[in-house]
Amino acid sequence: MSERGSMLPFMAALIFVGLVVTGLALDAALLAATYREVAFAADVGAEAGAAELAVGAYSETPLLDPGRAEATEVTVEACAVPGRG
Repeated sequence: MSERGSMLPFMAALIFVGLVVTGLALDAALLAATYREVAFAADVGAEAGAAELAVGAYSETPLLDPGRAEATEVTVEACAVPGRG
């Protein structure tokens, strides 16, 4: 009985598994980068919105405008994500 070619199925399975693992690793890296980018945009937007809320914080009467703060947050957040705004 000849054992010629017996490694072919093993190598094909090994290559397939290696490609699947590589693909999963790349997807995980892309997911982490996207999460980092979105978290950065949310932080920038929240900081800009908070700055709008604190406009009159050092005066006698605070001038707080939540609508303006939210609009600023959305505008800044859209500009913080590359490819948007």
